[in-house]
Amino acid sequence: MKTFLPFSACLTLRPPLTTCPRLALVLLTFALPLAAAPTANFVVLDSLVNLSAAHIAGQIAAEGTTSLRYSIQEHPADWLLEQHLIEQNSELRFLTTAVAAEGPTPQLDLRIRHLAANYSLHEASADSLIRELRVSVSGSLASTDGSVRPLPPFQASVHDVIARADVQLVESRQYQFANAPQPAIPDDFVSDFLEPLVYVSAAVVTVVLLFTVRSQ
Repeated sequence: MKTFLPFSACLTLRPPLTTCPRLALVLLTFALPLAAAPTANFVVLDSLVNLSAAHIAGQIAAEGTTSLRYSIQEHPADWLLEQHLIEQNSELRFLTTAVAAEGPTPQLDLRIRHLAANYSLHEASADSLIRELRVSVSGSLASTDGSVRPLPPFQASVHDVIARADVQLVESRQYQFANAPQPAIPDDFVSDFLEPLVYVSAAVVTVVLLFTVRSQ
């Protein structure tokens, strides 16, 4: 599902929003900050992780349980998913694998498969970059009867166009997973744009000098 947002930003969401009604309000609050570009990479990634937590919350609700064991595979942003997961399920008692449970308890295992920013060249302008921020989360849920079912994978990405000069504004010193290297300006841009510009500028200067000499 693609939802078009202000300033040519595009959100791609899988599964579609219609399968996860609880995501509607989260998506609305996510779209609003994008109206003021450029939004920091971490802010966008945080919103996407929040969407993934809402998606998982819908799967947990089907279990009808009041307590849940959980584990998240180690990742630089695992704390972020954990934080949003607990916020999205405030009515549940979350237990880590190190805490003993009273009676049979469902087990949730999650993995952040991808969470990153990426920049690619913009065909129309060397001063601009196409920015992609993408989050992918998978997992499984083991019921108290011993059955294990995989959760529908969550994938979401945002694409927009930012100026090269704004990269330092959208990146984070604290969260390295929100940063990415910039692609270099291609050599053909220098030959196709800068060199003709130099020649035209030189020609203009020559004409100006010629008329200046003639006028004297």
